[in-house]
Amino acid sequence: MKKLLYLFVIALTICFTACIDSEEKISLKEDGSGTYQVTMDMGKMISMLSAFGGDEKKKLEKKDTVIYFKDYADTSTTLTAEEKEILRTGKILAHVDTDKGEMKIVMDALFKNASQLSYLRTNLQEMVGKTKAMEKLNDKKEDKPAEEGTHGMDLTPKMGAPKGNANPFKDYYEFKATANSLSYVVKDKAAAMKALETNEDLQMFKKMAPMMGDMSFSTVIELPKAAKKVEGVNAKLSDDKKTVTIATTFKQIFANLDAMAFKVEY
Repeated sequence: MKKLLYLFVIALTICFTACIDSEEKISLKEDGSGTYQVTMDMGKMISMLSAFGGDEKKKLEKKDTVIYFKDYADTSTTLTAEEKEILRTGKILAHVDTDKGEMKIVMDALFKNASQLSYLRTNLQEMVGKTKAMEKLNDKKEDKPAEEGTHGMDLTPKMGAPKGNANPFKDYYEFKATANSLSYVVKDKAAAMKALETNEDLQMFKKMAPMMGDMSFSTVIELPKAAKKVEGVNAKLSDDKKTVTIATTFKQIFANLDAMAFKVEY
């Protein structure tokens, strides 16, 4: 199960940039509270496993696991008081069925106000890492190293571990939430583009794109009332003006850093 854990960690690593068929959903209520959810569909990883190791995907068990962050947050010595408050409301749902080509992970947590949403959306990855909750997915240890060759090969050394800042765009994009607006914009395009071109993990996924197909990323914002203003090259407003969807792909982001940027006022 080490391979399953690694794939989840890799997906989480880039889930705010160009994750594998990833969707984040922000559901807002009138009082400013709401739910933040990230869904990562890694079915394409199964195809990748077949290409890398033939029968490797058969080693991934069928799995339906729910992990509640509160079980880890309350005893954590690394989370701040604010992080504990947020994560107590959250959970991870992991589903794997390689026979059906399904591999999905869903994370969610509640927020009380715009300030908590801003912190949650920006720091979810680091917060989850502090809890070590993802280690629960690795509930079976492999006593023997993987054999050399096509079958039974170990993906971890082949693919490598994430290098440097796990979210390479965190320093170059900024997410802001207020009582009546949400925005996600590029702060420094030159620096962000350099990070895009030099980050080993992102380059790895770019090289795999021809085999796995383009990777999609979308943001869905469910508003408590009609939007007054929506900006973004890929931002679409629903007919009732209460849902904003920003859908892009890995290829589009490489071509235009504003592909996943947006500003919404309501």
